[in-house]
Amino acid sequence: MTLLEPRRIDFQAVREVLRAGRATEAWLSGWLPSTWNDPARFQKGLYGSVAEQRGGAIKGRPGTGFDFYHDCVLANVGKKRAALLVHDDRDLLSLSFDSLHERSSALANAWRAAGVKAGESVAIVLPVGIELAVAMVTALRMGLTISVLPPLGPTYVRSRVSRLGVDHVVSSGRHERTLAPDSPLLALTPGSSDASLSASHTYADDDIPLRLLSAFGPNDADPSELSAAALHEALLRDSALVYTLAPGERLAAPGFDPLQMQPLAMLTAWIAGAAWVELEPRHLEADAKVLIKAGVTTLGVSRALRELLLRQGGESVPPGASWFRAMNDVLDYDRWQQLSTALAGRNIFGFALLTSAASGGAHLFAPRGLATSGLRVWPVPGRVYQLSQVGAGTLASLGESGTYTPLAGEEPDASLLEVVLTRDGHGWTLGGSLAIGPEGRTVPGAEIARAAERHPAVRAAAVVVVPGRWMNDALVVLLVFVEPDARGDKAAPAPPAAEILARVRQEMGDRHVPARVAVYALRPRFIDGVVDVAWCRSQYLSGALSARARSPIFAMTARLGWIFGDSQRTT
Repeated sequence: MTLLEPRRIDFQAVREVLRAGRATEAWLSGWLPSTWNDPARFQKGLYGSVAEQRGGAIKGRPGTGFDFYHDCVLANVGKKRAALLVHDDRDLLSLSFDSLHERSSALANAWRAAGVKAGESVAIVLPVGIELAVAMVTALRMGLTISVLPPLGPTYVRSRVSRLGVDHVVSSGRHERTLAPDSPLLALTPGSSDASLSASHTYADDDIPLRLLSAFGPNDADPSELSAAALHEALLRDSALVYTLAPGERLAAPGFDPLQMQPLAMLTAWIAGAAWVELEPRHLEADAKVLIKAGVTTLGVSRALRELLLRQGGESVPPGASWFRAMNDVLDYDRWQQLSTALAGRNIFGFALLTSAASGGAHLFAPRGLATSGLRVWPVPGRVYQLSQVGAGTLASLGESGTYTPLAGEEPDASLLEVVLTRDGHGWTLGGSLAIGPEGRTVPGAEIARAAERHPAVRAAAVVVVPGRWMNDALVVLLVFVEPDARGDKAAPAPPAAEILARVRQEMGDRHVPARVAVYALRPRFIDGVVDVAWCRSQYLSGALSARARSPIFAMTARLGWIFGDSQRTT
């Protein structure tokens, strides 16, 4: 198929080729470029194809508005489909679209009674599960702007809710402790169950249904706002041409970063009439058949899950399923190839993608049958992009290599991992990412350090990120500085690393616990009263900190520095 115009693309045929793993590089080059060069025609063809295939079950259209509640929930009501399956550490719990609609109706009535209005904003601070699903679709039903945050810990949540500047916050139970005491809390208590009282909202093209923080980019980056038009097209594109989901199927990604995936992954499943399955790798370790019991048809495989699947010989993946990995995960080639080979022997084939909820879903993909090496990639259909000069923002590259840059706005998209591509034949070769955090994610080093400093024995702390052996591999090290004892003894007792890590875990959640803690009875360099992280990193990597910690002289001068509080003094 080498059709040149997006409006002439047979989307159903394209989808079937992608699902079956029959895509070739030449076939992709026959139609993908036209979708990038003429995104308006691609959009028209995509909407026409979906509307024809689903018999009018999609109400959203550019120029006429988008009813996300109808397209993601109501279109599936009465069809006996599961919307969500959640493992509660004991068993799988299931929520149907019918039940989701009923519970949303009751909650929407309660929120209306509390004065919630369309156009307001809400942060949903809940783990992925039934409560989050009900709150999210209720917010879409009422026309709110939604932010979703995992309740990892008080320091993590409070700083982010503050940055989002929302009108309302939704949480429940023990997760409410992560919120500031004066948070404008909105209850999850349902009101009347009469569904007729709660019509669903239609967002205009430029309305903002989602305002999200990213797992990538600077820690202080502004939240990303997704317009209704951009979000709706992303959901249709990803469901049909990236995940290639069908009604009744089930999508899961155990161990993936919730900030990277949600809420787009869940909405992508729902707009296709599929279900989201919320699991963790530990559930599969406890019950090797949990994926089969959950009926997972499309499985996201993290590095941790990969190792578990290899130990189990791949037998725990349901027959006929497909699997995918995130391009930002650690790319240790041999281990991914072993998994690909093991699953391909059972006719289970993989694909790869680079996705970020805050950047509007998938941007790069390697379809089934072409993802074995992990290095060949293509921009997803309909994305407007360019290759930019490395380190030069949106300045176009002068050659065939550069960073992948979405062109949805005037500024570079900081919510997406920066990756280097080289144009090569019919596709692109992935040359690596510019980030050094684990899985390319941003490390909130300052927040981790402040959490460690809440331990009474810790005088100062800094976080150092050390690149690992593989692409997107990194080691996060917490440097802790304590005061030497009164004698300046280099062997002064230090707080146990476990105690410090417990503090970090309590404030920032498991996902941000450093891999290593190094404790020094020294005093770091300060600049304007703040620990000089660059100095700490260079001194740690050079071994200078370890050498100084063994010297009684440096221990004595460190103690004097703490006593006199000279913020410019170096150990």
